[in-house]
Amino acid sequence: MRLPFIKMHVCGNNFIFVDELGRDPMPDALVSDLAKKLTDPYTGVGADGLIRLGGVNPSDSSGISFRLLKPDGSESLSCGNGLLCAGRYLADRYGVKQTVFQTQIPTGRPVAVVSGETGGKRWIRVPAPGSIPDFLFRLERHEDIVTPEGRLVFNLQSRRKAPLFMENSEDELSFVASPVFAGEPHLVVRDSGIVPKERAGCLFPEMDGAVELRRDWGNLLLCRMGGQISAQYPGLFPKGINLMVARSSGGGEIIFFRSFKSGNLRETMACGTGALACAAVLGKGDAIRVVPEMARRHMGALGYTIIPGKNEWYIYGDPELIWEGIWTGCSPFPGEV
Repeated sequence: MRLPFIKMHVCGNNFIFVDELGRDPMPDALVSDLAKKLTDPYTGVGADGLIRLGGVNPSDSSGISFRLLKPDGSESLSCGNGLLCAGRYLADRYGVKQTVFQTQIPTGRPVAVVSGETGGKRWIRVPAPGSIPDFLFRLERHEDIVTPEGRLVFNLQSRRKAPLFMENSEDELSFVASPVFAGEPHLVVRDSGIVPKERAGCLFPEMDGAVELRRDWGNLLLCRMGGQISAQYPGLFPKGINLMVARSSGGGEIIFFRSFKSGNLRETMACGTGALACAAVLGKGDAIRVVPEMARRHMGALGYTIIPGKNEWYIYGDPELIWEGIWTGCSPFPGEV
């Protein structure tokens, strides 16, 4: 089977798009398997996720279905960068200037997100960040980690015989996190809330005057924090949790962050809903600039502008087309040759 697709990104957070508009959608189980194959960087195309766009036609007033499959084959509820890319794709391919996307489809109660463009800048309008829903956040067995302010205190114990950091023989790690739902569930950690404090310096080394060689330690630290939560706190986040580590500047008008995605099990260059979550926890002012640290380093990316409101927030970003292709590495679907 020949499957046309496109690949797009925002701040290096990249996706494979499959356009199912105006035709019968592929079976979910087969698309889940396809996502695993296509997103693999060694034997597939390579991406942070596969996005399906469905509907009667590109200008369907009832909304275009937006579904994101992660590299592990599971389905996300939403994706800020993916929605920015999808809006740009529909505008460029079909001339649709403003689109309503139906997100959070797995819940059975889709949530509308509007995508548009103003002054050459793409934006999406989303519900304001809030509390993580109960079906994604179960505190019954872990009530002792909650602070009076509603934050969570995590204490991670090492499973390694050797210390993670050669310059520090201690290998216990603790941090304070704020749970936030911004279309996807997130934990937002201020880098100042990580103990031992000297370890946090490797996350944003240039800001602390550290040498360039220490950058890889930040990736190890972030992956340990994000990867061990589910193992050491079983049942707390039934569908997994994304981890954002952030630092604010300019009184909260600028935020730098790094992202660990649960479905990717690794650090990603950026995260749109994660940027919203960081702005909700650390942001101040009418226009908050949120910069993904890894995209800034590798691409010079300026990040996002987030405009908070009472019930709805806007996130502005710069989606770009990487390339288009045809995938021929999968078996025909039922009824196809």
